[in-house]
Amino acid sequence: MELKCSSSSQKIMTPLPEGCSEFITVSSPNSKNVTVKLDLTMKYIEFLVKEFQKYSELCNKKAAVKFKGTPKRYIMRKSRSFSVFGYEATTYLDKTPESNFLKSLQRKYKIKKEIEFHNLCGEVSSMISVLICFFQIHLDQKIPVFLEKEKFSKYCHRYFKKPSPFLTLKKIDILLTNKIEKVDKLTKYPFIELSQLKLALSESIKKFEKISKYSPYSEFDDFLFCFLQNSDATIEIQQTALAITGLNERNTTIAGSKLGLDRYTPNYNKFHNLKRMVLNLFDSVENSEEKDIVITTALIRIIFDAAYLFNFDFISCSATKFDINSQIIQKLQPGDLNITDGFLFSSSSSNFSQYETQTIHELMSSDNDFLEMSQKLENLCFYSNPVDISYIVYSVLGDIENRVSKLSKSGQKGTKFLEFDDLFLFFLCVFTFNPPKNAGWIAALLKRFSGLDISPFLQHASTFFIAVVDYVDNFLTENFPYELKEKITKLYHNLG
Repeated sequence: MELKCSSSSQKIMTPLPEGCSEFITVSSPNSKNVTVKLDLTMKYIEFLVKEFQKYSELCNKKAAVKFKGTPKRYIMRKSRSFSVFGYEATTYLDKTPESNFLKSLQRKYKIKKEIEFHNLCGEVSSMISVLICFFQIHLDQKIPVFLEKEKFSKYCHRYFKKPSPFLTLKKIDILLTNKIEKVDKLTKYPFIELSQLKLALSESIKKFEKISKYSPYSEFDDFLFCFLQNSDATIEIQQTALAITGLNERNTTIAGSKLGLDRYTPNYNKFHNLKRMVLNLFDSVENSEEKDIVITTALIRIIFDAAYLFNFDFISCSATKFDINSQIIQKLQPGDLNITDGFLFSSSSSNFSQYETQTIHELMSSDNDFLEMSQKLENLCFYSNPVDISYIVYSVLGDIENRVSKLSKSGQKGTKFLEFDDLFLFFLCVFTFNPPKNAGWIAALLKRFSGLDISPFLQHASTFFIAVVDYVDNFLTENFPYELKEKITKLYHNLG
């Protein structure tokens, strides 16, 4: 690389690591006070040698073995035996099973984090050894070289801040620490008798929505959560969460770049095993489809809430491109996407001739129906499980069908029988008005929904949502007519 020199210095071609020219300056051998400058170069070499030794020592340290295993000593813990699935287990009331599990997980992560830290220290020490050779060669040739120590230190610290397995593991460690602090504040979960649980199940079945085969959130969800957390099922829940989210696979191939949930095939075996064990608790309750779905739905909520912690990197991922594509769609006119005229036209809109010149966003902004639908979809970011997310999508699709039906009965111009393409485009309009910030993560979450044996209506809604997200994400690469392509490109440059 070419090294930048001061006004009185010369240019020297050197294989220095990228970015080192920010803090290294090569002076001219004919400059004034060259002896003093060479003495200073010698001191820089001594400084670099000390830095090399520091990072080399860090690199050579082995990951501490003290993290292996679990603590063997308990100080005055109150305990009781409790069994759910037929075998005894001891639950310590001062620390919940969830807390113990998270701490064991954190210990494993700390070992991996230490190993990655040592690897980075090795990279830094290798970089410094190159600098030492560079300084020594120039010193032998009586050429002064200067080092800005503060900038050098910042350069070294960049190694630990750039995207890497170490940085990813560090974020996970921080998140686990915060979670453990919250969990440790709980001495125990409320104790729920099995009779209470069965009564709550009966009440929940009464609220079951038969058409959509959906079980709304109820007291039964909370009771089942507490019942399982106070039992030997806690580890089963956490391990099921790991199997469904693919975290175990990510541990073996973890990389600096963010990986998508859809890169892994979920392991549903643990979920089905846990489901069978829980169903056995309710043999005395009348066997019905409603009972099975209510219990399954509650389990899915519990497991995906537990898995929410492990997917922070997908939840917080940037969606700038997705937002821009959504804005482009909203700035188009209905005719650009062959959207049926009558769907976006309502009594609150301006006259029909002006309708043809308005954008999708302008038409939707003046209609309360659209605003309510859009608000439902925007709120999806507050849900962590595929059941409730799919139900909200299902309800929005129902709102769209009701609107089309209402417009058809009123003889609205341009309305017709609702076909799949129409429903897709109508949902696209509603979705892009104000999409959830983590739409990509939600779509990846819903892709893990297919193996959970839940309502086909909700499965269809989740598939629909995934298709729309994929369309928006790849909108700029769609094969549009030339004029529309030019219009979209212009909008992209204006927004980008």
